[in-house]
Amino acid sequence: MSKKLPLNKRLWVVDSGSIYTADLEELKINASDRTILVRRAIAFNVGDAVAHHIVETHNAQVNWMNGVRS
Repeated sequence: MSKKLPLNKRLWVVDSGSIYTADLEELKINASDRTILVRRAIAFNVGDAVAHHIVETHNAQVNWMNGVRS
C-alpha cells in the first residue's frame, strides 16, 4: 500500500491491543538525514478483542473495495 492513501483506505494490524497501519513509513529524525521506519497509529489500548474485531472489519472492507475476494 502507498502511504499516499488515506489511513482509512490502508490495511491495519493489531499490536498489543493497539491498532496501526500495516505498511511502514519513513520518518526523518530531527534535522539529520537519518530516517527510521514506523507504523502510523490508529487507536491505542482498546484491548486485544476489540482491536482484532475493528481490524478484521476494516481490512475486510478495504479488501472488498479493492476487489480482493477471500
